[in-house]
Amino acid sequence: MKIHLTTLLKAGLLSAALWTGTTAAQAQTTAATLTGTTYTQNFDGIGSGTPTGWGVFLHTNTNNTEQTFPTTETNWNNNTGGFKNYASADIGEGASTTDQANATNRALGVRQSSNATTGYNPGAAFRFRIADTEEKKNFKLQFDLQSLDAKSGQTTTWQVQYSTAGSATGWTPVTATGDMTTGDSTFKSTTVTVDFGTALDNKFDNVYIQIIAPNKTTGEGNRASSAIDHFVLTWDDDSAPPSVPFTVTLDAGNGSCANSSLTEASAGA
Repeated sequence: MKIHLTTLLKAGLLSAALWTGTTAAQAQTTAATLTGTTYTQNFDGIGSGTPTGWGVFLHTNTNNTEQTFPTTETNWNNNTGGFKNYASADIGEGASTTDQANATNRALGVRQSSNATTGYNPGAAFRFRIADTEEKKNFKLQFDLQSLDAKSGQTTTWQVQYSTAGSATGWTPVTATGDMTTGDSTFKSTTVTVDFGTALDNKFDNVYIQIIAPNKTTGEGNRASSAIDHFVLTWDDDSAPPSVPFTVTLDAGNGSCANSSLTEASAGA
Protein backbone atom coordinates (compact mmCIF):
# COMPACT_ATOMS: atom_id res chain seq x y z
CA MET A 1 0.00 0.00 0.00
CA LYS A 2 1.32 3.45 -0.93
CA ILE A 3 1.11 6.00 1.91
CA HIS A 4 1.83 9.61 0.96
CA LEU A 5 3.88 11.88 3.20
CA THR A 6 1.45 14.77 2.72
CA THR A 7 -1.36 12.57 4.02
CA LEU A 8 0.65 11.80 7.15
CA LEU A 9 1.43 15.44 7.71
CA LYS A 10 -2.19 16.49 7.37
CA ALA A 11 -3.29 13.72 9.69
CA GLY A 12 -0.81 14.83 12.33
CA LEU A 13 1.02 11.52 12.29
CA LEU A 14 4.39 13.18 11.90
CA SER A 15 5.94 15.62 14.31
CA ALA A 16 4.67 19.17 13.90
CA ALA A 17 8.26 20.29 14.14
CA LEU A 18 8.82 19.17 10.58
CA TRP A 19 6.23 21.66 9.37
CA THR A 20 6.77 24.68 11.58
CA GLY A 21 7.76 27.81 9.71
CA THR A 22 8.10 26.28 6.26
CA THR A 23 5.73 28.73 4.55
CA ALA A 24 6.37 31.90 6.54
CA ALA A 25 8.18 33.63 3.66
CA GLN A 26 4.98 33.74 1.63
CA ALA A 27 2.20 33.56 4.20
CA GLN A 28 -0.02 36.07 2.40
CA THR A 29 -0.31 34.06 -0.81
CA THR A 30 -2.47 30.95 -0.81
CA ALA A 31 -0.83 28.04 -2.61
CA ALA A 32 -2.41 26.74 -5.80
CA THR A 33 -3.40 23.07 -5.94
CA LEU A 34 -2.51 21.41 -9.23
CA THR A 35 -5.03 19.03 -10.80
CA GLY A 36 -4.95 17.07 -14.05
CA THR A 37 -1.82 17.62 -16.12
CA THR A 38 -2.06 21.32 -17.06
CA TYR A 39 -2.28 24.63 -15.22
CA THR A 40 -3.16 27.73 -17.29
CA GLN A 41 -3.28 31.36 -16.19
CA ASN A 42 -4.14 34.30 -18.49
CA PHE A 43 -4.30 37.00 -15.74
CA ASP A 44 -7.51 38.45 -17.19
CA GLY A 45 -9.04 38.63 -13.70
CA ILE A 46 -6.31 40.69 -11.99
CA GLY A 47 -8.69 43.62 -11.71
CA SER A 48 -9.93 41.72 -8.66
CA GLY A 49 -6.47 40.80 -7.39
CA THR A 50 -3.76 38.31 -8.21
CA PRO A 51 -4.91 34.73 -8.92
CA THR A 52 -4.64 32.00 -6.30
CA GLY A 53 -1.00 31.04 -5.91
CA TRP A 54 0.35 34.28 -7.36
CA GLY A 55 2.15 37.12 -5.66
CA VAL A 56 4.35 40.05 -6.64
CA PHE A 57 7.62 40.40 -4.76
CA LEU A 58 10.66 42.51 -4.15
CA HIS A 59 13.36 39.84 -4.07
CA THR A 60 16.99 40.91 -3.67
CA ASN A 61 19.96 39.60 -1.69
CA THR A 62 18.65 41.42 1.39
CA ASN A 63 14.90 41.44 0.82
CA ASN A 64 12.23 38.86 -0.04
CA THR A 65 8.89 40.51 0.68
CA GLU A 66 5.49 40.29 -0.94
CA GLN A 67 4.17 43.59 -2.30
CA THR A 68 0.64 44.92 -2.54
CA PHE A 69 -0.73 44.53 -6.05
CA PRO A 70 -2.68 47.58 -7.31
CA THR A 71 -5.65 46.29 -9.29
CA THR A 72 -6.43 49.51 -11.19
CA GLU A 73 -5.75 49.36 -14.95
CA THR A 74 -2.58 51.24 -15.90
CA ASN A 75 -1.35 52.39 -19.30
CA TRP A 76 1.89 51.08 -20.72
CA ASN A 77 3.68 54.45 -20.76
CA ASN A 78 2.93 55.32 -17.12
CA ASN A 79 6.42 55.83 -15.66
CA THR A 80 5.58 55.53 -11.97
CA GLY A 81 7.43 52.55 -10.56
CA GLY A 82 5.50 49.58 -9.22
CA PHE A 83 3.56 46.47 -10.14
CA LYS A 84 0.79 47.02 -12.66
CA ASN A 85 -2.43 45.71 -14.14
CA TYR A 86 -1.59 46.16 -17.82
CA ALA A 87 -3.46 45.40 -20.99
CA SER A 88 -1.79 42.47 -22.72
CA ALA A 89 0.47 43.12 -25.70
CA ASP A 90 -2.01 40.96 -27.61
CA ILE A 91 -4.18 44.04 -28.25
CA GLY A 92 -1.42 45.59 -30.38
CA GLU A 93 1.20 48.32 -30.05
CA GLY A 94 -1.09 50.96 -31.55
CA ALA A 95 -3.73 50.61 -28.82
CA SER A 96 -4.86 53.97 -27.41
CA THR A 97 -4.88 54.71 -23.70
CA THR A 98 -8.64 54.17 -23.77
CA ASP A 99 -8.23 50.83 -25.53
CA GLN A 100 -5.68 49.77 -22.93
CA ALA A 101 -7.92 50.73 -20.02
CA ASN A 102 -10.92 48.92 -21.50
CA ALA A 103 -9.13 45.78 -22.66
CA THR A 104 -10.35 42.57 -21.06
CA ASN A 105 -7.12 40.83 -22.10
CA ARG A 106 -4.77 41.65 -19.19
CA ALA A 107 -1.17 40.90 -18.21
CA LEU A 108 0.63 40.88 -14.86
CA GLY A 109 3.19 43.66 -15.06
CA VAL A 110 5.72 45.96 -13.46
CA ARG A 111 7.24 49.36 -14.26
CA GLN A 112 10.77 49.67 -12.98
CA SER A 113 12.13 53.08 -12.04
CA SER A 114 15.06 54.78 -10.34
CA ASN A 115 13.17 55.10 -7.04
CA ALA A 116 15.13 53.21 -4.40
CA THR A 117 11.96 52.06 -2.63
CA THR A 118 9.37 51.44 -5.35
CA GLY A 119 11.57 51.10 -8.41
CA TYR A 120 12.07 47.31 -8.15
CA ASN A 121 15.40 47.68 -9.90
CA PRO A 122 16.61 45.06 -9.27
CA GLY A 123 14.36 42.46 -7.65
CA ALA A 124 10.97 42.67 -9.37
CA ALA A 125 9.51 39.15 -9.23
CA PHE A 126 6.29 37.44 -10.31
CA ARG A 127 5.97 34.37 -8.09
CA PHE A 128 3.78 31.26 -8.32
CA ARG A 129 3.33 29.10 -5.22
CA ILE A 130 2.27 25.45 -5.64
CA ALA A 131 0.93 23.43 -2.71
CA ASP A 132 2.91 20.32 -3.71
CA THR A 133 3.84 18.24 -6.76
CA GLU A 134 3.27 14.80 -5.28
CA GLU A 135 2.55 12.17 -7.96
CA LYS A 136 3.57 14.64 -10.69
CA LYS A 137 6.72 14.71 -12.81
CA ASN A 138 8.39 16.15 -15.93
CA PHE A 139 7.30 19.76 -15.48
CA LYS A 140 7.47 22.14 -18.43
CA LEU A 141 6.58 25.83 -18.59
CA GLN A 142 5.56 28.23 -21.35
CA PHE A 143 4.69 31.91 -20.96
CA ASP A 144 4.79 35.19 -22.86
CA LEU A 145 7.27 37.85 -21.73
CA GLN A 146 6.05 41.25 -22.89
CA SER A 147 7.84 44.56 -23.41
CA LEU A 148 5.09 47.19 -23.49
CA ASP A 149 6.64 50.66 -23.82
CA ALA A 150 8.66 51.26 -26.98
CA LYS A 151 9.88 54.57 -25.56
CA SER A 152 11.74 52.87 -22.72
CA GLY A 153 15.41 52.67 -23.68
CA GLN A 154 16.85 50.68 -20.80
CA THR A 155 16.95 46.88 -20.95
CA THR A 156 15.73 44.49 -18.25
CA THR A 157 17.02 40.92 -18.32
CA TRP A 158 14.72 38.36 -16.73
CA GLN A 159 15.36 34.92 -15.28
CA VAL A 160 13.22 31.91 -14.33
CA GLN A 161 14.00 30.40 -10.94
CA TYR A 162 12.50 27.69 -8.74
CA SER A 163 12.59 26.73 -5.08
CA THR A 164 11.68 23.34 -3.63
CA ALA A 165 12.73 24.21 -0.08
CA GLY A 166 9.12 24.67 1.00
CA SER A 167 9.82 28.18 2.28
CA ALA A 168 10.70 30.18 -0.85
CA THR A 169 14.44 30.04 -0.15
CA GLY A 170 17.38 28.43 -1.92
CA TRP A 171 16.42 29.65 -5.40
CA THR A 172 17.87 27.89 -8.45
CA PRO A 173 17.97 29.52 -11.91
CA VAL A 174 16.85 27.36 -14.81
CA THR A 175 17.63 27.65 -18.51
CA ALA A 176 14.89 29.36 -20.49
CA THR A 177 14.51 29.29 -24.27
CA GLY A 178 13.37 32.58 -25.79
CA ASP A 179 14.14 36.29 -25.54
CA MET A 180 14.37 37.08 -21.81
CA THR A 181 14.71 40.86 -22.17
CA THR A 182 12.28 43.77 -22.12
CA GLY A 183 12.77 47.45 -22.88
CA ASP A 184 15.49 48.46 -25.36
CA SER A 185 12.96 50.76 -27.08
CA THR A 186 11.01 47.73 -28.31
CA PHE A 187 7.37 46.65 -28.11
CA LYS A 188 7.20 42.86 -28.26
CA SER A 189 5.72 39.69 -26.85
CA THR A 190 8.01 36.66 -26.80
CA THR A 191 7.09 33.08 -25.98
CA VAL A 192 9.49 31.57 -23.45
CA THR A 193 9.77 27.85 -22.67
CA VAL A 194 11.39 26.04 -19.74
CA ASP A 195 12.02 22.33 -19.13
CA PHE A 196 12.49 21.67 -15.41
CA GLY A 197 13.60 18.08 -15.98
CA THR A 198 13.15 16.21 -12.69
CA ALA A 199 13.77 19.20 -10.43
CA LEU A 200 10.12 19.67 -9.41
CA ASP A 201 9.07 16.01 -9.40
CA ASN A 202 7.14 14.53 -6.47
CA LYS A 203 7.66 17.24 -3.84
CA PHE A 204 5.41 16.93 -0.79
CA ASP A 205 5.92 20.55 0.32
CA ASN A 206 5.43 23.92 -1.39
CA VAL A 207 7.16 24.47 -4.72
CA TYR A 208 7.78 27.96 -6.09
CA ILE A 209 8.43 29.28 -9.58
CA GLN A 210 9.33 32.91 -10.13
CA ILE A 211 10.13 35.14 -13.07
CA ILE A 212 12.53 37.74 -11.74
CA ALA A 213 14.73 40.65 -12.78
CA PRO A 214 17.74 39.77 -10.59
CA ASN A 215 20.03 42.55 -11.80
CA LYS A 216 19.77 46.27 -12.46
CA THR A 217 18.67 47.49 -15.86
CA THR A 218 21.26 48.57 -18.41
CA GLY A 219 21.38 51.30 -21.03
CA GLU A 220 19.99 54.82 -21.26
CA GLY A 221 16.53 56.36 -20.96
CA ASN A 222 13.44 55.18 -19.11
CA ARG A 223 13.11 51.75 -17.57
CA ALA A 224 10.79 49.18 -19.08
CA SER A 225 7.14 48.35 -18.64
CA SER A 226 7.26 44.55 -18.52
CA ALA A 227 4.61 41.88 -18.12
CA ILE A 228 3.89 38.17 -18.30
CA ASP A 229 0.86 36.52 -19.90
CA HIS A 230 -0.40 33.10 -21.07
CA PHE A 231 1.37 31.13 -18.33
CA VAL A 232 1.01 27.38 -19.00
CA LEU A 233 2.56 24.74 -16.73
CA THR A 234 2.33 21.08 -17.77
CA TRP A 235 3.40 17.80 -16.19
CA ASP A 236 2.95 14.04 -16.37
CA ASP A 237 0.93 11.98 -13.94
CA ASP A 238 3.11 9.81 -11.70
CA SER A 239 0.45 8.19 -9.54
CA ALA A 240 0.44 4.72 -11.12
CA PRO A 241 2.89 2.22 -9.57
CA PRO A 242 5.61 1.05 -11.96
CA SER A 243 4.83 -2.17 -13.77
CA VAL A 244 7.44 -4.94 -13.62
CA PRO A 245 7.28 -7.68 -16.28
CA PHE A 246 7.59 -11.27 -15.06
CA THR A 247 8.03 -14.58 -16.79
CA VAL A 248 6.27 -17.72 -15.51
CA THR A 249 8.19 -20.98 -16.09
CA LEU A 250 6.10 -24.16 -15.73
CA ASP A 251 7.58 -27.52 -14.77
CA ALA A 252 6.32 -29.58 -17.69
CA GLY A 253 7.89 -32.74 -16.27
CA ASN A 254 5.14 -33.44 -13.76
CA GLY A 255 2.33 -31.50 -15.49
CA SER A 256 1.70 -29.31 -12.45
CA CYS A 257 2.66 -25.89 -11.15
CA ALA A 258 4.21 -27.29 -8.01
CA ASN A 259 7.75 -26.69 -9.20
CA SER A 260 7.05 -23.62 -11.38
CA SER A 261 9.07 -20.43 -10.97
CA LEU A 262 8.35 -16.70 -11.30
CA THR A 263 11.25 -14.56 -12.48
CA GLU A 264 11.59 -10.90 -13.47
CA ALA A 265 11.87 -10.59 -17.21
CA SER A 266 14.80 -8.81 -18.82
CA ALA A 267 14.37 -5.17 -19.88
CA GLY A 268 14.18 -6.11 -23.52
CA ALA A 269 11.69 -8.91 -23.10
